[in-house]
Formats: sequence, C-alpha cells, structure tokens
Amino acid sequence: MLLFGCGPVFKTTLVMQSFIVSTDPEVNHMILSQKEGQSFEVWYPDTFKKILGQESLVTLQGSIHKYMRNMVLSFVGPESLKQKLLPHVVHGVQRNLSLWANQDTVDLIESVKEMIFELTAKKLISYEYNPKKPSENLRGCFSAFTEGLISFPLDIPGTAYHKCLQGRKQTMEILKDMLQERRKKPKSCQEDFFDYVLDELKTEGTVLTEAIGLDLIFLLLFASFETTSLSTTFAIKLLTENPAVLEELTAEHEALIRSRKNEDAQLTWKEYKSMKFTTQVIDEAVR
Repeated sequence: MLLFGCGPVFKTTLVMQSFIVSTDPEVNHMILSQKEGQSFEVWYPDTFKKILGQESLVTLQGSIHKYMRNMVLSFVGPESLKQKLLPHVVHGVQRNLSLWANQDTVDLIESVKEMIFELTAKKLISYEYNPKKPSENLRGCFSAFTEGLISFPLDIPGTAYHKCLQGRKQTMEILKDMLQERRKKPKSCQEDFFDYVLDELKTEGTVLTEAIGLDLIFLLLFASFETTSLSTTFAIKLLTENPAVLEELTAEHEALIRSRKNEDAQLTWKEYKSMKFTTQVIDEAVR
C-alpha cells in the first residue's frame, strides 16, 4: 500500500487500484447527503465486479439501475410482502423451529443460513434441492462463493478468491439451466421472480437482457441469504445476552397470541405492525 499526502483526506493505492480516502466527517456527510449520480457515483473495484457480475444491480448506474430497483420492488414491495411473503416466511420458520426442537443441539448460524436460503430460493426461483442431482446443489455453490467473497483477489487454484469465482460460475450455470427450463414451461402456480424476468424479456423495448436478469437473481439470492442469516443469528445472540429484553419481547408475543380469537392462527400483517417492542429489537439488531 502506498500513501500520498496526509490529513483526513488522502490518496492511496491498494491492490493496484487508486483510492481517495476520507476520514473527515464533514466531507463524508457532504458526499453521502447527495443524490446518486449528482457529483459522485457508487463504484466498486474490478475484482469485486467480477465476483458479483458485470451486469449486477450494484454495478449498474443511472436509469437502468433505477429500472432494476423498481423491478425488484414490484416483487418484494409492501403489497407482495403483506399478501405473499409474510405467510411464506411464517410457515417456513415454524416448520424449522419444530425440526430444531427435536434435535439435541443446533448449530445456529448454519441452521439459520439453511432456513433463510430455503425460504429465499423457493420464493425467488421455486428451487428445491434434489439429492439425486448433487451437481445442482445451489446452497453448496453459494457456500463456496461467500467463503471467499472478502479475500485477496488472487485467482489461482487453492486460493479463497479462486474458490469464490468457481462458486459463482457453478451457481450461474445452474441458474441459466433453470431459466432455460422455465422458458419451455408455462408459468408456475405460485409466481416467482423467474416469471417476472421471463415476462420482462418478452416486453418490447425492454432494457433487460438474460445476463442482467441472471445477475439480478444471483444478487438477490446472495443478499437475502447472507445478510439476513447473519443479522438473525446476531439478534439471537444479543437476546441471550440481555434476558430483560428477551423477557419483554416474549411478553409482547404472548399478549398478542392471547388477544386472538384463535391462538393457532397465522401471524397477520396488522399484528406484525402492532408489535412496537419487537420492531425496536429488530432495528437495534440491524443497527
């Protein structure tokens, strides 16, 4: 690493890339308070683009980035969350909790990752692991990908970065094969994100390409799987370290169940929004 200049704002080179580093609060506030593309644009090193994809949502700029964000929100926006995603998540979490209750020990981080990936992959691409086709183990490919995500970008066999790229390559091959299979079939009974992508590809004048669509699905799978599983595990850790918070959280949930006409009913959106302390716990865990 080479450093040029001194003070809170300076120029440096890292991994053959030039950077301006700012530790000045006023400068950082000025940059972050501006609209995207006004004076600054989000930028990622070429090595990171290679990992997440050249056509990924995080690397696209301007109108196409806005278009892709709106496409994602149309699938996971408030109405979809209320009507489709919440019941799907509640059912999946309850099923996994029942399974864990019958085990002597539970590896929390791995079990949560497995649960989140199962929920996300099923909703996004209707994916279910087939043990008869181990080459199509999407979860295994993602594990190889995430383990080398933050690593020195040396692409030779044996390095974490090389394993990461191989994990991405295998994942993209599986997703591409799945997309081609879906082209031959009518829409699934439970609409998923593949349906959104295929419909958009048929739209006249669309800016969406198959490569952008696949990179988008890859990013959504990764983002929801990795970030949600880690934050969920961290939240559970915080609760075990703060018994008073856990007690108040439990009391709020038990009071909500007692207020129902049917205690076995599924959690509703109205109930979820009414849980003020639960929301505070979630916000604090995310923070």
